[in-house]
Amino acid sequence: ADPVAMGEAVDAATIMMVGSAPNFPHGIIDPIAALGQVAEQKDVWLHVDACVGGYFAPFARMNGVPVPEFDFEVPAVKSMSADLHKYGYCAKGASTVLFRSEELYAHMPFDMAGWSGAPMKTPTLAGTRPGGAISAAWGVMNTLGIEGYKRLQGQVCATRERIEEGVKRLGFDVVGNPMLGLVAFSHPNVHTFAIYGEIFRRGWFTSVTKEPPSLHLMLSPKHADVADAYLADLDASVKAVQAGTAGEKVEARYS
Repeated sequence: ADPVAMGEAVDAATIMMVGSAPNFPHGIIDPIAALGQVAEQKDVWLHVDACVGGYFAPFARMNGVPVPEFDFEVPAVKSMSADLHKYGYCAKGASTVLFRSEELYAHMPFDMAGWSGAPMKTPTLAGTRPGGAISAAWGVMNTLGIEGYKRLQGQVCATRERIEEGVKRLGFDVVGNPMLGLVAFSHPNVHTFAIYGEIFRRGWFTSVTKEPPSLHLMLSPKHADVADAYLADLDASVKAVQAGTAGEKVEARYS
């Protein structure tokens, strides 16, 4: 995010500013502290989309990763979102929205009385919600605890560092400065999407980004077991494209 450009874009119709911690395509954490200064100057609500990093960044920091300010330690941050099914390691169906105060949370519930039934008030826009995913998330988080999350996120960071070192040896450029579990990398001399098609045919179902064209990985603790095999197939894929022996194109979609 560009704090100056965002500040210039704020006008009377702006309801909030949003920064990412990190963004999904490249795993880069926005300068939330600088965005906070702009939000205070413009008197605008600042929300942090930490859906990927909300349950990763705090524990990475505990492990010594120099994670910049991204949460409520920035005074202007009013709310945050953090998904439990990503690096909270919980089942899908439960997520979290955090508010700086109960006063700010009062804007969140859905409250409707303009119908023939009794007034209806729910914590979110959703009406009836299943409790299974919520109770499962509670169980996972209490089982892992702080030390469990530190251990798992430490494993992911170590794998990301191995991947970064490996792709650089193969001639790739890492996009930005990722420090959590996401990494994107592009090749200056070989078309990235051609490489993607070749490594896809070798059984690696990963993702790509368009700006810039790059290969994209969202890593988990288990990827430590296959990092070396991935790098070996990536090397072979680059060589196949360079030699003109790559197969047909494949379609890449976010899923």
